[in-house]
Amino acid sequence: MSSCNDLWHGIRERVSPTTSPSETVLACTPALNKSECLENIYKDLVYYEGIISTYIELDLLNRDKVVPPLEQTLHILRDLKVCIKCVVGEQWETNSYSNRQKMFKMMKAFHIRTITFNRAVGYIASGEHER
Repeated sequence: MSSCNDLWHGIRERVSPTTSPSETVLACTPALNKSECLENIYKDLVYYEGIISTYIELDLLNRDKVVPPLEQTLHILRDLKVCIKCVVGEQWETNSYSNRQKMFKMMKAFHIRTITFNRAVGYIASGEHER
């Protein structure tokens, strides 16, 4: 596959892979919680989609050879995200109260997460992390 050779051209050292912020390895153990595992896989897909998307926007050497396989990978990632969304969507029950209760908990967690996002982006924008 020449595109892989073009992508890795000049890189001699094989380093250990970087990890995404999800907990897929822990969530998808033999005693797995199906929903938690799928949610973490979804987070991984989103993470790698973002990394690849921003990479192909760079001024790349051999762009015409490197970008097409990465775009194919993005297409596969997006298809997998759709599949996982369908399966994760099965967590909802027919009981309206249970669904609202689950959604309430998720929205509270999301609210806390957005505060963290806001603080992190504010910190990065301030330039404090570069001092």
